[in-house]
Amino acid sequence: MACKKVLRSSAAADDNIKALEASYLVSYRVAKSGKPHTIAKELILPAAADMVSTMLGEKAQKVIQLVPLSNNTVPMVNFIKARPLNSRIFSDLCNEMGSKHVNLLLHTEVRWLSRGKALARFFELHSEVKVFFTDHPFPLSHCLHDTDSLSRLGYLSDIFSRLNKLNLGLPGLSATIFNVQDKIEAMIKKLEF
Repeated sequence: MACKKVLRSSAAADDNIKALEASYLVSYRVAKSGKPHTIAKELILPAAADMVSTMLGEKAQKVIQLVPLSNNTVPMVNFIKARPLNSRIFSDLCNEMGSKHVNLLLHTEVRWLSRGKALARFFELHSEVKVFFTDHPFPLSHCLHDTDSLSRLGYLSDIFSRLNKLNLGLPGLSATIFNVQDKIEAMIKKLEF
């Protein structure tokens, strides 16, 4: 009897992990499309549930309903910023560690340039975030201990910062097509290098 309970709880935990992974895969596709994350909960999940119910039955539909697709469950920054208590605890932690910054940036859809700044701030505070996640577990916190993941994060942070700088330097009253073309070609050469 106890063995069946252990197997059921193990299967439930496995389903939750798979549901969270599916959530991140959907979020990645939504982000690539440039649509707001709310579309996942409002359109994608109900459509997926309808398809699964029709093709595989009611039991499969109940499993697909486990996938969390709200704004609060999707991005590692939202986990801290979306909950006021977590945000206050993180700010206190940053103060105690003597960090240059005391909070993470949350990108907005209106100002897409802030995405690069949010990534740079996250990279600057990655050690503080790592310490925060020791007391507040998060499924992807293991990536902060992986040097390969951290090097990718640093690379992306640098690339987005340079693209933001280029984008801010393009417009202006004295900008000509030749100046803009030179700046863009220089950036392309740097990226290829």
